[in-house]
Amino acid sequence: MKPKVLIVEDERAVADAIAYALATDGCLALRAETGAGARAILSAEDVALVVLDVGLPDVNGLDLCREIRAAREVPIIFLTARAEEIDRVAGLEIGADDYVTKPFSPRELSARVRAVLRRARPREVVATAAGADSRPPAPIPFEIDETRRAIRYFGTPLILTATEYRLLELLARQRVCP
Repeated sequence: MKPKVLIVEDERAVADAIAYALATDGCLALRAETGAGARAILSAEDVALVVLDVGLPDVNGLDLCREIRAAREVPIIFLTARAEEIDRVAGLEIGADDYVTKPFSPRELSARVRAVLRRARPREVVATAAGADSRPPAPIPFEIDETRRAIRYFGTPLILTATEYRLLELLARQRVCP
């Protein structure tokens, strides 16, 4: 399955260049020109990564980043004309996984997207320009059955107290456990 990357960029030519580079690398590019459009896509789609411009017409990208971070764990790469050190540091401090300044190379941005996706989803296959990775998918160590409040480890049911279940479920969902 192709990873979905949301491009939040109000300059159409820039968004076109990013979308083309990402599609070439096997990603599915979703696009929004405003913060409101980004919110709508994020609520409807399972997005693997967000490329976010700081200067949007309806909201500051830094504020939108904070909002996204409060709601979900999705990697964010800022793409902006703000190149001062204080801007880069602020972007990274509020939760961005990377910060790219304009003018930029679409190929380099696409490589950075792949790198962030690899770090964010190390056991999942990330598509590349050469095609899908040929490695077999890694086994999923924890299977959580919320309705039965049961957890399996590599297919083996675990006998847990209610407290142990809640703790292990929390750790497994946060990817603290392998």
